[in-house]
Amino acid sequence: QVARGWLAYQLTGSFIALGAVELANSLPRMVLALYGGVLADRASRRVIMQVGQGVNAAMAAVLAFLLFTEALRFEHLVIAAVMQGVLNSFVLPARQAMIPEIVGTGRVMNAFALNVFALNMMRLGAPALAGWIIAGAGVGWVFTIMGVLNVLAIVAMFPVPKTTAATRAALRDVGGTAH
Repeated sequence: QVARGWLAYQLTGSFIALGAVELANSLPRMVLALYGGVLADRASRRVIMQVGQGVNAAMAAVLAFLLFTEALRFEHLVIAAVMQGVLNSFVLPARQAMIPEIVGTGRVMNAFALNVFALNMMRLGAPALAGWIIAGAGVGWVFTIMGVLNVLAIVAMFPVPKTTAATRAALRDVGGTAH
């Protein structure tokens, strides 16, 4: 978000453009978040997250390419913001719902607390890191790093079981938990 906002202002010189890009990111989440929750209840949460991370990686790569070739336009930022808003509508509910499957019912409270802590630390640290990278190497490298990190996240998710609503129901029926 920092890099996208920075670019919106750099390309247009307008604070309104910066706000418009963030609005383009937020509106899809307001409309689609409920559908994301329904999908997270019915499909494999791991697959939802991996698909979302894959599309995010591709978007970051495209934006980095456009930056490095000096072809990036404001419209590209708006499109990327809308796409990321749509993706987050599905990925974030899947991520939250996956926590009990990974840790089991006995550790849910600690896992949720750790998840909130990690998200808040990222909210604090990531903008500073993005600013440092923008100042030191350029904004194109922020998107390059984001793409690489999303690919690593996809790979890191493969050990997580690919459960579905039917699998979760079957495990509950036999008295187990959906790990």
